[in-house]
Amino acid sequence: MTDRRDSGDGPDATARVRTDAGTSAARQGLRVLVAEDNDVNQLLIRTMLERMGHRADMVRDGVDAVRRVQAVTYDLVLMDVHMPVMNGLDATRAIRAIGGQAGSVPVVAMTAAVLNDDRAACVEAGMNGFVGKPVERAQLQQAIDEVLPAGRSGA
Repeated sequence: MTDRRDSGDGPDATARVRTDAGTSAARQGLRVLVAEDNDVNQLLIRTMLERMGHRADMVRDGVDAVRRVQAVTYDLVLMDVHMPVMNGLDATRAIRAIGGQAGSVPVVAMTAAVLNDDRAACVEAGMNGFVGKPVERAQLQQAIDEVLPAGRSGA
C-alpha cells in the first residue's frame, strides 16, 4: 500500500520505503548476502532488498561468497549461478560443506537459465529457492517467503 502521489523521489520516498517493508513484516531486517558480478544487477537487488527493510552485503564471485558466509552470520544468500572465479553452484556446495549454522543458511539461486534441468542443478547443489533474471520485486519477496520460516527476522 503505497501513496500513489509519491513519485519515488523527495520527502515522501522514505514513507514509501517504510510502506513497502511492511508487506512482509515477519521478515523485516534480514541480513542478506548477494553474490552477483554485474554492477547493475547489484544496484537493483540492493535497492529492492533495502525497500523491503533488509540489509544487503555484496560480493562479486563465489569464492568471496564462501568467505563471507564463514565470517558473517546471514539470514539468506542470493546467489548468481554464473559468476567468475567460482560459480554459484560450486559456491553453494562449498557453503553446505562448511556445516553448522553457516552451512545451513538458505541460498536462493538467481539466473536467467530457467529450464527444468537448470533448476534441478540448483537443487542438487543445495540451493533452497530460485529467482529468474531479471529479478522482479514480487518474485524476490516470494522466494524469501518460501525459504525462510515464518516469523524469522534479522540476525
